Amino acid sequence: MKFLKKIKQWFGAPKVLLSITDEVFGKLILKEFKNSNYWQGILLFKPTRTEIEFFIRTKEKERPNSRQKDFFFDLNQNYSLLSKKWKKTINGEIGDSLFEMGITLENAPLENYFKLSHIEIPEIFNDEINWSVTFFAIPEIDPNHEFTIEMKGWKALGLYING
Repeated sequence: MKFLKKIKQWFGAPKVLLSITDEVFGKLILKEFKNSNYWQGILLFKPTRTEIEFFIRTKEKERPNSRQKDFFFDLNQNYSLLSKKWKKTINGEIGDSLFEMGITLENAPLENYFKLSHIEIPEIFNDEINWSVTFFAIPEIDPNHEFTIEMKGWKALGLYING
């Protein structure tokens, strides 16, 4: 029991600082974790017609800025193209394992097998935007892991499997 208390002291839980309603992102909650602030929210993501969670990094108590909102707008507009890139990235990393399960991603939309979970939008200082998108696999593939794709601009850098 003492060990669990120590872990909580080390890692803690995010502290809620503020709640707002943003014209683009809707209801947002500002949280602080280990001297880093981020806004957290849930919204209906139009390209997938599903609710997703998102995290927006900002300085101190700043609200999401116009560059972050523009990025989110561009993400919505480019989702179809990005989805194809993500499918290629996932297939390149775990395609052999999927094939062994009788699953091929080539002829089906990514959303048939992977459900968009959340998007992390960073502070944006220039055109080199490093961000990530995370999916959950359908239960037939893997019910216990998240699949995160790290991005630089609109280019996929790699796939990380968490869980």
